[in-house]
Amino acid sequence: MHGMSAGGHTALSLAGGQWSPMSFRRHCEAHLAQAFQTCVGLIAHLSPPPPGLTGLLGDLLNDPPGFDRSFMSEVDKKITAFFILHLASSEQR
Repeated sequence: MHGMSAGGHTALSLAGGQWSPMSFRRHCEAHLAQAFQTCVGLIAHLSPPPPGLTGLLGDLLNDPPGFDRSFMSEVDKKITAFFILHLASSEQR
């Protein structure tokens, strides 16, 4: 069985699984490096990440020293233009 987010939770619930926030927390505290995406989820997609992240989470998510986030909107525009050009159907152009 493979599922993500609500789909995975729904499938496991239908199979008799029960959600346990404490078990989830214990798992993530013990295995953050191995289960990073599961434990952090959408926070990893925030731009910029929340301020003040420390420890392993900060090491993985904080901008590296000298990183200039001011160029990101220009990068996002270029990525969007690429996908519109190459992936959008002719009706969408």
